[in-house]
Amino acid sequence: MSDIREKISRVLVAFSVALMLAILLSACSAGEAADTSTSVNPYAEEFDRLRTTATNDIQHTILEDDKITEAEIQEVTEMFKTCLKEHDVFFASYKYFRVDVAAEKPDLAEECRNSSVGELQSLYEMTVINPEKLENDELTYKCLLRRELIPKDLTYDEYMYYVDKHSGKKYEVAFGDDGAFIINDDGTMTPMEVDEYGNPQIPSEPLEYVEFPNGVSLDDSSLHGCSVDPNPESD
Repeated sequence: MSDIREKISRVLVAFSVALMLAILLSACSAGEAADTSTSVNPYAEEFDRLRTTATNDIQHTILEDDKITEAEIQEVTEMFKTCLKEHDVFFASYKYFRVDVAAEKPDLAEECRNSSVGELQSLYEMTVINPEKLENDELTYKCLLRRELIPKDLTYDEYMYYVDKHSGKKYEVAFGDDGAFIINDDGTMTPMEVDEYGNPQIPSEPLEYVEFPNGVSLDDSSLHGCSVDPNPESD
């Protein structure tokens, strides 16, 4: 009887080990399956979408490797300029190849854009300015750190504490058939005032003066640059 029990015990141990290995292998496989292209390229979904709406071979070629280079944008921008020039439409080039076209020929300009640069330009700008596809607050925070406008040891949570403190009181608003209301902390609702056009007006309060630990105020104009252009190339 003891031999039988010992054999059963050995079988159970072997089964338990096999079961644990199966669970571990399953978890590893699940992890590998979860490692989609999005984890490698934050803009994978945007590239997938543009591949379905691309209007010509060159757009498909540029999009197939999930990246857009400056040279590729310049190439399709030149195509766009050539198309406009053939119809005597003015073109002006700015940073990141933004364009201006004659207001009197918007349909023609749109046709030229679709046949050349399409939506590649806007996606290119996003990948250059925000390669990690961060939220705006985090993108600004990293820019301020990089440009040494805030203390280098200031954490993101600490940064947001100062930002929230400077932003003033936040109101929760509800809309209904009887108008717009502010939801108070105790759950009651206060009707919102409206302007001459009937638009509800959130109460305006003076912002609290806030400084980072290095003495730089959140009102300092030097901080504004990271909100407007956080691109590392602009540092």
